[in-house]
Amino acid sequence: MKFILITLLCTQMIFGFEVTNLTTNFNGGKYHLNFKIDENAPTKIICEDETIDMTFESGNYEIALECRPLEIIFDKEQKLDKHEHNTTLNIIYPKTQKGLHFKLSKPQLAIKVPKNLSFKQIMDEVQHNKILFVGEKHDQFSHHLNQLNVIKSMHQRGKKFAIGMEMFQRKFQSVIDDYLQNKIDLKTFLKKSEYFKRWGFDYNLYKPIIDYAKENNIPIIALNLERELTKKISKNGLFGLSKEDQAKLPQTIDFSNRAYKEKLLKFFGSNTHMTKSKMKNLDFIYQSQILWDQTMADTINRYLTNHKKQSMVILVGSGHLTMRHGIPNRVPHTQTVILQDEDAKPNSADYILFTDPIETQKAIMLGVGLEFGALRVTEVSSDSLAQKLGMKKGDLILEVDKTPVKDIFELKLALFFKQPKEPISLTYKRGKSIITKTLNHLNSKSH
Repeated sequence: MKFILITLLCTQMIFGFEVTNLTTNFNGGKYHLNFKIDENAPTKIICEDETIDMTFESGNYEIALECRPLEIIFDKEQKLDKHEHNTTLNIIYPKTQKGLHFKLSKPQLAIKVPKNLSFKQIMDEVQHNKILFVGEKHDQFSHHLNQLNVIKSMHQRGKKFAIGMEMFQRKFQSVIDDYLQNKIDLKTFLKKSEYFKRWGFDYNLYKPIIDYAKENNIPIIALNLERELTKKISKNGLFGLSKEDQAKLPQTIDFSNRAYKEKLLKFFGSNTHMTKSKMKNLDFIYQSQILWDQTMADTINRYLTNHKKQSMVILVGSGHLTMRHGIPNRVPHTQTVILQDEDAKPNSADYILFTDPIETQKAIMLGVGLEFGALRVTEVSSDSLAQKLGMKKGDLILEVDKTPVKDIFELKLALFFKQPKEPISLTYKRGKSIITKTLNHLNSKSH
């Protein structure tokens, strides 16, 4: 439901009552609110220093307040749709979900000029907290190096902790454990965790972190909700899930943060890559995002409940941390939120690290466009590995180094383990012909 928010003059009617002629002014040493309402409604006036609850019968009103009013809410009795009376999930809604909201002004804010801190000073201050959230932009290697530095600092200080990672989904926890315990090799780990299918960012970005955890016996905890569930919720909503799927969700799902909802819907609505069909399901996509946050928070809470002497370093995208909206407010433990290369806004985080860009080894790429869900080439980039291997639009990729690949995820897995100076062969189908080309190394000509 979209509300019109106007500061000084408004008319709005919903659920059978109307508020008109809302004005605010300062006079005689007090703030004055004037409005007309045609029906009884419980009202909440949110001020800088207090919140005032009252009930009005229909008529004209002038209210004098000592403090500046920030928002006024006219509410009606809350009634949830009958299908939302669910016996297995505790759904938390805003108390004033269906009321009329009028923003009157913003709170007066002041920012203390920040003091530059060294990384060591930050770690000295935060090391005893139960949780260290360290946000990231997923494709920035400098952010992952800072995350690694936090982990190293905690380990070198003798702290007992686990690393929680958004990049892995909970159903693959046993695969992570097997890899950390040397029961499987890296290739098996990436294949069984479906890393390239479910996350997709170059594994080299995270490899130093996971290698350090493996070498030093630091547990890694998969935080994320299974993609199958997020897709279902985005398409059909939370209550479109089967009872079996609902049983996989956190017991409590908190939708009460209105500011976060407004932020998310604005972001989703402005996403130029969003299809028209998805635009129609913005509320379902919002539900999916909340379940994503709630699941990660629930996983953190359960781990710390079961490991009371440990703390956690949490690695997630910054969007799950900013203003503490996504995960932090759902986790009742002492915590620090660290963001990277973000604007210093009030309450956005406890610390912000600023980095210089740095590159790391990147997985080899063919330099082709592919049909969705297939390995048929739609375009070949100039001076790319694919061009050197003689590939053309319409070719169908079959093998890398004589190992069959049936989808883009298997192709990425095969290419990940190739080194620039190693030979590489590619087999592809063109029409009825099967062609195999080989390069001695990336800068070689094909033969």
